[in-house]
Amino acid sequence: MKKTTSKPLILSPKDGISDIVYQIKTYAIKGGETLIYIPDNMDILYNPVNRGLFVHTIKQLIARYDIELFSADNELVSLLIASNIPITTSDTIPQINSDVSDIENDPYTDFFGYQLNQNPINSTPESSPETVFQPEPANPQPLPKKKSDGPSWKFLLAGMIVVTTILVAVAAILIPRADITITTKLESLSKDFYITFDPGITDMSAENKAIPSITDTISASVEGTYEGTGSQAGGTKASGTITIKNETSASQSLVANTRFLSAKGKQFRLIDAVTIPAKDSVTGKIIADAPGEDYNIPAGKLTIPGFEDNPTKLASIYGELGSTINNGASEDGIIVTEQDIEKARLDLQKKLTEVVNKQVSERKDTKALVIQTKLNDIQYTGLPNVGDRVRSFTVKASGNLQGVFYKEEDLDELIKFLLASQVIDSRELGSDIKINFDPPQEFPNKQAAKARVYVDYFLQPKFDEGDISRNIRLKTISQAQDYLKGLDNVDSADLKLIPGFSPVLPVLSSRIRIIIK
Repeated sequence: MKKTTSKPLILSPKDGISDIVYQIKTYAIKGGETLIYIPDNMDILYNPVNRGLFVHTIKQLIARYDIELFSADNELVSLLIASNIPITTSDTIPQINSDVSDIENDPYTDFFGYQLNQNPINSTPESSPETVFQPEPANPQPLPKKKSDGPSWKFLLAGMIVVTTILVAVAAILIPRADITITTKLESLSKDFYITFDPGITDMSAENKAIPSITDTISASVEGTYEGTGSQAGGTKASGTITIKNETSASQSLVANTRFLSAKGKQFRLIDAVTIPAKDSVTGKIIADAPGEDYNIPAGKLTIPGFEDNPTKLASIYGELGSTINNGASEDGIIVTEQDIEKARLDLQKKLTEVVNKQVSERKDTKALVIQTKLNDIQYTGLPNVGDRVRSFTVKASGNLQGVFYKEEDLDELIKFLLASQVIDSRELGSDIKINFDPPQEFPNKQAAKARVYVDYFLQPKFDEGDISRNIRLKTISQAQDYLKGLDNVDSADLKLIPGFSPVLPVLSSRIRIIIK
């Protein structure tokens, strides 16, 4: 029968993946053959990320130590075999021999006992002693009366005192609780990794140093009301933007001051010269010949009087006004300046950026790796033209930013795994791990983003809390403190005994709580 030199390890479904990895590593390092039993309710190993960490650790340990795994969960066995992890199913485990001595030495006894939820080694009940009956004598003699040795209450009182003293002594040992805080000497370290944030994967990859991510667009819209600050004396000439269309087969040039005539005969002039390609259109600025409200015209078609001698051009080359012109005035008034429009643009861009950044910070499911610093394609609605005769105007702006997002727990898990794989057996990671980023190196293609991740962390000595508790039980406070301060890499030790009058620490190590900082 196969023997083992190490107590088999039964994994607990209540443990986290880091605890499971730590237990397996600890058992393997102690030497000898290590049997690892995986119960059939280890749901934690059905998670791809957790199973990946488990498989990575087992592969490293199998290369160095003698490890055997088996489980009653056939589905989990199939998943681990698919990851090239050798594992035995419960169907192939040898049956336990009925001989008691063999059962105690059988390496599979603990596992069968765990499966059956009972101790597989059944002790044989002792036989009840036989009672021998003696016949009574024919003429029984009366028993003599016992002579009194004195008042019985004195003995009762003495017994009560003794019992009370014993109970107080036992209570002083069993009832107290000790809380011991050990502050260790920490080693501060820094390390950096190139981590890939890949939208093409769904599970973390320790081998490729990659975690899942998504590219997302954050959109927002804002609005604001602004004042016109310019002034116009003697009235204002109406002005606006038109689209000049050329439906002929040849290009056409128009000089500055080219006349455009509205449907009601109001004449405007082209401010700058333009050339309109054949079968195409361009935009241009026009201004009324005179100030006044009469030049506030609705959207529509404007003809070019200069083409009256050429009916084909008159019909095929014309202006199209897309919106009403309403900035003409006969009296002095306030108008919109170029500075007013630029001020509105800058203010709306700032508001948009603040709204988008707030949306990014409020996302609960993911964190932003990078967010663009410039808004994309800002659209303005209600923005006036320079010279518009308005005291105030309301403008709405909309835009978006693109970014790469990831789950913070995925990055934390990967960083801890990468760090833990490099920690020697006598040390362990401290709980305080700080992560910072360089700007990502690959983002413009909106695919995988690679970033340099800087990690500041601590290593602390690893202690066996059970051994410490057993070594200081029943010691006085001063004896316990001397022992604790004598441990390697201990900076300080604070011991609190409850109740404080107890002369020694509890006899039960389970009543001694060890806190490592």
